[in-house]
Amino acid sequence: MDFIQHTLNWCKGEIFEAKLILLYGIVVIIIALLFWKTGSTPSAKAMLFPLLAVGFMFSGIGGGMLYSNHNRMIEYPAAFQENPSKFVKAEKERTDEFMSWYPVTRYIMIGFALLGFGLYLFWTTPLGRAIGMSLVLMSLSTFFVDHFSEERAEMYHYHITQQLEKNGNISN
Repeated sequence: MDFIQHTLNWCKGEIFEAKLILLYGIVVIIIALLFWKTGSTPSAKAMLFPLLAVGFMFSGIGGGMLYSNHNRMIEYPAAFQENPSKFVKAEKERTDEFMSWYPVTRYIMIGFALLGFGLYLFWTTPLGRAIGMSLVLMSLSTFFVDHFSEERAEMYHYHITQQLEKNGNISN
């Protein structure tokens, strides 16, 4: 398989993930509006803004990923055709950079989850509990998405290093 196919497969996986993230964000927004519109308790009404924040955040991330990866699907084949070796090296640098963020994201999300649990336990107003639950929801959702994203990135990174070894110009 030509290296560019691995790149395009990675982009297709990112596009699929982006669609799921966008859909998830839209569903959370709809749920927030349903809580607000049909909820009869203060806790149900308090869910509106925290859930809207989570929903818009995920929708924005998903939309941004869709846009950037659709553009990559167009730009990458031309860049690979122009200079395959330079393209592979640039992809290695890019993946090295974003892969270093996965562990950081895990720690940040653990912090948000703990903060959410703390808010839920100690800020016992409806808004405090709504914010706490929304932070936990955001953290768990991010863990779920990042797990599969990291796995796909590691597979792509493996193909990059294999290609660099094949070309005889691997450098760490």
